[in-house]
Amino acid sequence: MDLCDTALANALNSVDFSGYGFLLKFLQFSGLNIKQCKMEKTSTCSVKTFLKELPIVFMYMVQIYIIISALLTVTQSLSYIVIVASFTVANLISLILWHLMYRRKRKIMNLLIQFNKITVLFKRYRKSLSTSINISLGFVVLVPAFSATLCAIQLRNSPHFLRAYYHLYLESKLRSETSFLLGIAIADLTFWSLFAFPSIIAVACGTIYYRFSELLSYFCDNIMENDERSLSYIKFFKLMENYDLLCDLSLSIEKALSPVVLLLLSSQTLCMYIALSSFVLFDSVYAPDSVKWQSVPGMTMIPASLIGVNFCAARILSKMRSIRAVLQKIHNNLARDIEMNWKSILLLKTMLKMNFPPMTAGGILELKSGLILSVFGSLLTYGLLIINIRSG
Repeated sequence: MDLCDTALANALNSVDFSGYGFLLKFLQFSGLNIKQCKMEKTSTCSVKTFLKELPIVFMYMVQIYIIISALLTVTQSLSYIVIVASFTVANLISLILWHLMYRRKRKIMNLLIQFNKITVLFKRYRKSLSTSINISLGFVVLVPAFSATLCAIQLRNSPHFLRAYYHLYLESKLRSETSFLLGIAIADLTFWSLFAFPSIIAVACGTIYYRFSELLSYFCDNIMENDERSLSYIKFFKLMENYDLLCDLSLSIEKALSPVVLLLLSSQTLCMYIALSSFVLFDSVYAPDSVKWQSVPGMTMIPASLIGVNFCAARILSKMRSIRAVLQKIHNNLARDIEMNWKSILLLKTMLKMNFPPMTAGGILELKSGLILSVFGSLLTYGLLIINIRSG
C-alpha cells in the first residue's frame, strides 16, 4: 500500500508534456516556450537569448511592413480600401494574439500540469493526441506555405499593388531571380502571420478544451462504474471533492483562454472576409491567380480551425450534461430511502447545484454548436452586401 501511495505521489509531482505531438515545438518556434516558462529568470544578453527572441523580431517586422504598405497602397489608390483595412487589422490582431498568449504561458503550462495530475487522481491512462495534433499542424503549416509559394510564382500577372507589396516596392530595381526569391520570402512571412500562427493557436486552444472534456468523461465513467448502493458517504464526499476540482479547473480554463478565443475568432473571421471580398471585388472568374492562391487558406484552413475549436469546446458542454444526468439518476434512486441516504443525498444536491462556467469567447459568445452557423451566416450576409455595393 505504501508503494502505491509513493507511486501516486511521484506521478502527481511529475511534469509530463508528452502526448501533444509537435504542438509545443511549434509554439516554441513562435516565441511561446511553454515548457521553460517555469525556469525563466531575468534576461541576459547572449546569442541564445537573441535566437529565442528572433520569432518576436520577425513578427514585429512583418507587422510594421504591413502597416506601411497598407498606408502606401491606400494613398496611391491602388487597391480597395475595405480589403486593405481588413488585411491590416487581421495582422494586428495576430500580433495582439501573440502578446496575449505570451502573457498566458505560465497559465497554460499550469493547465497542462493539472490535466496530468487529475488524470492520475482518477486512476486513468492519459490518451496521446500526438497523431491528431500533428495532422492538424501539418495542414495548418503546409496550406499557407504552399499557397504563399504559388501566390509568389503568379505575381507577374498580378495587379501592380500586389507585386509592389511582395517585392518591397523595389521590383524595378531588382533582378528577376532576386525578385522571385524576395516575393516568396515576403509571401511566406505574410501568410505565416495572417494564417498559420493564429491557426496554431487554434490547435492549442482546441487541445486544451479536448483534454478537459476527457477529464469530464473520466469522472462520468468513475461514477457509472459504481452502483449507487455501493457508494458510501465517504465515496460520495470524495466524488464531490473531485467534482469541485473539475469546477475550479474549468474556471481556470475560461479565464486563460476566453480572451484568446475572442481574438482568434475575430482574426479568423476577418481572414475569411478578406478571401470572400477579394473574390467578389476581383470577380471570381477573372481574378488573378495570385489573388486566388491568397484566398485558399481563408477558404479552407481557417473554417476548419474555427470548427475544430468550437467542436472541442462544445464537447465540454456535452460531457457536463452527461455528468448531471448521471448524478440526477443516482439522486432519484437514493431518494427512495431518504432516512438511510440523507447524507449522500445532501452531497448530491450540492453537486447538482454547482454550475460550471461555460466556455466563451471573451465572455461575449458561448462556444457551442450553433456558433459556427452564426459566423458563416454573418459572412454570407457581408458577401451579399459587397455584391450589392459592387453592382450599384
